[in-house]
Amino acid sequence: MKSHNKRVMGLAADKTFGYVYSIAEDGRFKLTEINAHSVVCDMQPGKSALKHMIYNSQRAIFVMADAEGFIYIYNQNHVSIYSQSYPFSILLKCYAKCKANLSLASEVYAQVLEDHI
Repeated sequence: MKSHNKRVMGLAADKTFGYVYSIAEDGRFKLTEINAHSVVCDMQPGKSALKHMIYNSQRAIFVMADAEGFIYIYNQNHVSIYSQSYPFSILLKCYAKCKANLSLASEVYAQVLEDHI
């Protein structure tokens, strides 16, 4: 598996599991194992560039926003990282009409999740 083809827009690290999570304008979300320096998961949630990511390590929740205004919320807790299929289960995919400020929309969704999960 290769690195991102376009500019990286978001990074998060999880010291407990030794992973770095990244999103980029190539539309890919990648999970890299720090010690092995290898990509263990590569997925594309939508069809456009990923622009913003929030990671809550306590709940293993990812909130990502793409250039078209879609918000994707994934949970890492339910399946194995090393499965052949995507290791994240999607909790929610929705469309945010406020494309102008996707980072704010992502933060709002992350806070809603924090309050209700």
